[in-house]
Amino acid sequence: MTHVPQHLHEAFPAQTALIARLKADDAEFQDLAEQFDALDQAIHHADAGDDPASDGRIEGLKKERLALLDTIAAYLAAKS
Repeated sequence: MTHVPQHLHEAFPAQTALIARLKADDAEFQDLAEQFDALDQAIHHADAGDDPASDGRIEGLKKERLALLDTIAAYLAAKS
């Protein structure tokens, strides 16, 4: 199954306004968002076969993305 790229506002639909504000004004959150986008794109390219990777590597990337989503969720909770 091919991975469909995801955006933070899709992962946290109730916090779209906060995400937009933090992306504009918060350097730490900007870094987290960029890390998320990079991981998500890497997973998409690996799943699509554009960037061949072992199943273990893809699973590792997915686990890393989930951990980052947990970090982002905690960051959003602290800022709301």
